[in-house]
Amino acid sequence: MGADGKRTLLIIGEEIASWRKAHGYTQTTFAQAVGIPKRAIQDLEQGRRLAKFKETYILKPFMGVDDDFFATSEMRRKKNARINGRLEYKVDEVCNQIRDWHESTPYCEEKEKDFGTLKGFVEMMISKWRSNGKQ
Repeated sequence: MGADGKRTLLIIGEEIASWRKAHGYTQTTFAQAVGIPKRAIQDLEQGRRLAKFKETYILKPFMGVDDDFFATSEMRRKKNARINGRLEYKVDEVCNQIRDWHESTPYCEEKEKDFGTLKGFVEMMISKWRSNGKQ
């Protein structure tokens, strides 16, 4: 956390860099170990952007962290504001259940196809919901 108690992209980046160094990786060897481009590791560590879903999916188990590790204070604030039974919260719960299913079942092409279909469906529903002015 920053001095003001906020968790920013820069703080998350510093924590990723600190973890990487503590475990003996250079940016290059870390990128190779997780299969993420070195440029992406540099961007994350320098706080230039959020980690993408695929990156968090790879980094979470490798680093031994949870989803919340990659969340800024603003993201946490918005998440807490949603926990009032609104549709976004319910969609978030469904996404977590889908992610849990995806992570706990063995790899196969059919599973990957099903996951892509489910993800596309959820994104379509969110898009429709937002286009109807329900934000």
